[in-house]
Amino acid sequence: MRKIIFGSIAALLLVNGTGLGERLHVEGSTTVGPIADGFTEVFKNLYPDVTITVNKTGSGTGAAALIDSRCQIATMSRFMKEKEFEDAVAKGVFPVAHAVAMDGVCIVVHPSNPIGELTSAQVRDIYLGKTRNWK
Repeated sequence: MRKIIFGSIAALLLVNGTGLGERLHVEGSTTVGPIADGFTEVFKNLYPDVTITVNKTGSGTGAAALIDSRCQIATMSRFMKEKEFEDAVAKGVFPVAHAVAMDGVCIVVHPSNPIGELTSAQVRDIYLGKTRNWK
């Protein structure tokens, strides 16, 4: 079974008379962090005068930093929660999500287990707590 989660970026570039400015601060997901590091490398080659910092502190911290205008890009391994989005809009921040990756999760069953294979529906039921034994 392959479970897919979307890595998304809620991005807001500085909107001022000078455009991007000299600094770009990225805050958020530890999962998306390596992708942000890769983007940073490419971006620095295109714009060598821009100082970029990437803090890998968690999706919720990234959302909070974006809402409070402490960063220009929030990396998140999930979509913003409704409350986070509402708080952002209330503060004049209008996040836009961009999917940048998909993460595959592999389910492995020990060879001694009598179950030879599982369907996606069976795995879903295990994680939802509907199935609690191997019978």
